[in-house]
Amino acid sequence: MTTQSLTDRTRTRLVGILFLAAIPAYGIGTALTTSVLSAPDQLTAVAANTPQYTLGAALMLANSVIVASIGVLLFPLLKRHSLPVARIYLVGRLVEAVVLLVGIGFLFSLVALSGELAGTADATDLATRAASAVEANDVAYQVAMAALGFASLFFCALLFRAQLVPRWLALWGIVGYAVFFAGAVLELLGVEGIGLPLSILGGLFEIAFGVWLIVRGFRSPVASVRAHSTQLA
Repeated sequence: MTTQSLTDRTRTRLVGILFLAAIPAYGIGTALTTSVLSAPDQLTAVAANTPQYTLGAALMLANSVIVASIGVLLFPLLKRHSLPVARIYLVGRLVEAVVLLVGIGFLFSLVALSGELAGTADATDLATRAASAVEANDVAYQVAMAALGFASLFFCALLFRAQLVPRWLALWGIVGYAVFFAGAVLELLGVEGIGLPLSILGGLFEIAFGVWLIVRGFRSPVASVRAHSTQLA
């Protein structure tokens, strides 16, 4: 095994781990913050549960680092097959990370707002600002998911064309991200509650893809050519 192939294998394993890590990081983080924000008086709940709320937001913050790292790590591997697609996917992942960070910033602002409850600030005004911050985070999330879904369509199409993974897996990704992208766009257009069910197929793909990268990695160019020749025979 050459040093270059070892480096590539290590890179794909790390990407696979990051794919699997992103889901619980954001999922658990969202669960922790949502359980606090589901209270009738959000700011009072944040003040009473600041450690839990802060931990949840921090996990969501970690997710942004994870998704940006995925784009950076995959770029040198993807550009060997298509520089434009490598750039699209990198930009998509970076946009996802940055927009999510903006949304998380709104969530963190509730900690500061909750500290004003004991002062002379208007409680109604604080509640309104808190609700606006939560809504801003929701919008940021859907924008980030739309960016991810759009960029990932090109990514999975490259996986299919270059046969870096089995074509059934690449097709799964194409369909999953197409539905995922549609769900995010519909949410932004005001169709509430549609994004989550439409994200399931894409989410399952990310789990399967992450496992595949850890266990098998990308096919080498030689293996891809052989697979293509076998299909034509």
